[in-house]
Amino acid sequence: MIQQLKEYDKAILAIKLKEGFTENDFNEIQKLAKAKREKGFDRANILIKLDELKITESSGKAILDQIGKVLINLREFGRIAVVGDSKLLEKLVAVDNFFLQKINKGSEEKYFDVSALDEALQFVEFENKTGI
Repeated sequence: MIQQLKEYDKAILAIKLKEGFTENDFNEIQKLAKAKREKGFDRANILIKLDELKITESSGKAILDQIGKVLINLREFGRIAVVGDSKLLEKLVAVDNFFLQKINKGSEEKYFDVSALDEALQFVEFENKTGI
């Protein structure tokens, strides 16, 4: 299940995934992102809080679909903050950031521990030259 942490008039999505991640959750994220694009924003900064996500209750298809969409649409992202409580996730985000910056100059993906949620929000609230 997804829940918006905070709503923005800017091209920022701040959500958390709780319990399982399903096809409905995937569709809801797509709907939120589409609403930002319809407001004229090319790129979005995104915060995704994952510490309450239960992989065992998640749909493998939804996770794979989301990963595929992210890879296809990397140019739509500015800053991505991943908030969690996993050393493995922290390492995966670092690797993902390497590729993101190669594909999409000016983008950045960063991992934040749950205790640094405010810092993660500041990271995605950053405005660059394109007004994201």
